[in-house]
Amino acid sequence: TTIPADIVFIIKDKPHPTFRRDGSDIIYTAKITLKEAC
Repeated sequence: TTIPADIVFIIKDKPHPTFRRDGSDIIYTAKITLKEAC
């Protein structure tokens, strides 16, 4: 017989050179010229 049980996952974020996390959001900062933005 098997006993039903919960499975718990623990996830740890690793720093990323391009993206960063802010809560559930992923943030990317790009340096662009004013011409590229328009």
